[in-house]
Parts: sequence; C-alpha cells; structure tokens
Amino acid sequence: MYSFKTLDIPGHGNRKVHNTFFRQDGTASRLVIFLPGIGYTCQMPLLYYPTRLATELGMDALWVEYDYIRDAEYQALSEAARQYRLCADTEAALWVAQAQRPYDSVILIGKSMGTRAISHLVTLDSINPGGIAWLTPVLTDGNVRAQIKARKNDLIVLGTADHYYDQAYVAELMAAKNNELLVIDGADHSMEIQGNALRSVQIMEEITGVVRSFLLRFGNF
Repeated sequence: MYSFKTLDIPGHGNRKVHNTFFRQDGTASRLVIFLPGIGYTCQMPLLYYPTRLATELGMDALWVEYDYIRDAEYQALSEAARQYRLCADTEAALWVAQAQRPYDSVILIGKSMGTRAISHLVTLDSINPGGIAWLTPVLTDGNVRAQIKARKNDLIVLGTADHYYDQAYVAELMAAKNNELLVIDGADHSMEIQGNALRSVQIMEEITGVVRSFLLRFGNF
C-alpha cells in the first residue's frame, strides 16, 4: 500500500513545482521520477500505467506536473529561457524527491519534453540514474540525441508516425544495440493510431509490458 501527497518543491524563481509523490507505506529502496510532456500529463496512459506498475512493485514515485501549457509567462519566453526553466524546475524536483529516503536507485521515465529534461539531468555529477525510459523522445534536440546514444541498457519507445521520429537516427541506435528499442509502426506522438482506438489500446498494453520488464531490472520482487 502507498499514500500520496504534494512535496514542497521551490522551482525557478521560487515558483512551486506542481507534483504528486507516491510513498510506500513500508520501506522502498527505489524511486521512479516521471517527467511528462508539455501537454501530455502524468495522468495520461503512457505515464499513468507505468506509475501503477512502479507502485505495485514497491517503488516510490514522483509525478513532476509541469503546468507550462497554462502559464502565459512561460509561453512568452524564448526557447532557451524555456529550456532553462524546465531544467531548473526538474533539478529542484529531483533534489527534493531524492531526500525523501536513502534510495539505492533512481529511475527516470520521461515523455517528449520530459526527455529534454532528462538529457540535462544525466549531465549532473550528483545523479547517476539506474535506468531511463525515453518515451517519444524529442529527436530534433541534439542533447537528447547525444545522451541517448551515450547511454546503455535504457528503454526507448517511438512511433514511426511521430513528428519527432528520425528513421536514420533510429537505424543507428538499432545497429549500436546499446539500448532496448520498441518502435511501433504508424504510432503518433501519443503512441496511438489515429482512427483506430482498438489498435491504440493494444499498443498501450504492449508498451506497458515492456516498461514492466524494464522496471523489474531494478530489484527482486
């Protein structure tokens, strides 16, 4: 069993970073941090079901609930300033979450914009994530591309109809065989097939199964 609450996370400019923290009632040695997209929230399937998996496996979990899409000030920022705020808010969330317990391992699961935050976090000396799941990564971002290629044993989930999909880059990842790739033909940026709800549900089941196997690497359950 677990309970949930909001952590006090002062982000960029001392603005509160919206979040939900899922804390196991007993001990927990692993923390999963979920970093969503700008419009794809943690309550949507790609992140909601992995959260359920993490808590069922006895892990603590943190949803970092970026509210940028409704933030006129953020929307008016330059691209560089947006990225700076994203990184500052995510760093703040990381430090506060890691302080909740003496975790043995921190796992990052990011969707879209969340993968841009992850590409920054992995450059910090103070974190060495046990594993990363890159869900629909922003492959137009050079930092994201570079960090994925530098990693080993991560999970990368992509759809060929995603506007960020890059066939040549994905071919390089497949040839390198450093990470686990799940590429779904015809899936868009939400990992859905437009006009085919049944197939979209099947895709979500497939992704959820792959994420479960990914999480099972981090302990004996």
